[in-house]
Amino acid sequence: MTISAPTLQDFEAVNDVLASAFGNTGEVELVQGLRTDDAMAAEFIDCRNGVPVGHIAFSPLSGGVDLFALAPLAVRPDWQRQGVGTGLVHHGLDHGRRAGWKGIYVLGNPAYYRRFGFSQAKAKGVDSPYAGDHFMAMELVENGLDDVTGPLRHAAIFQQLEGDV
Repeated sequence: MTISAPTLQDFEAVNDVLASAFGNTGEVELVQGLRTDDAMAAEFIDCRNGVPVGHIAFSPLSGGVDLFALAPLAVRPDWQRQGVGTGLVHHGLDHGRRAGWKGIYVLGNPAYYRRFGFSQAKAKGVDSPYAGDHFMAMELVENGLDDVTGPLRHAAIFQQLEGDV
């Protein structure tokens, strides 16, 4: 397992990971849009035998300082349930802590993301179009989300692609 930031040479393989993991091109367009709009705070790939098999992306959220969205997390189907996604999430959380991020929000399967420390309770109190049972947050610094209330918005590309992703 080698986790690193992707290079330009990896982008096509990342597109393949995203399309195969989600069965459509919505997440490919999302990641490309985040890059184009300079809204990609961090992204990482997990390479096995020199080939990307997993990808994770983080983008800034408006409505708070040092708050980020984890989206998307993708693992090629033939590599799922082998620790690729777990490794990428841990790597991304460690990166966020080192960078001084206050918190990360995610829209996803609660059973999966709770094991990393995400909780629905931490996401309560914010106004987000994604609010609900699958919207969760995690503090990366103590009390980092205590003052977060009101509107919280993902990068514009999320709304542009909302029907696709």
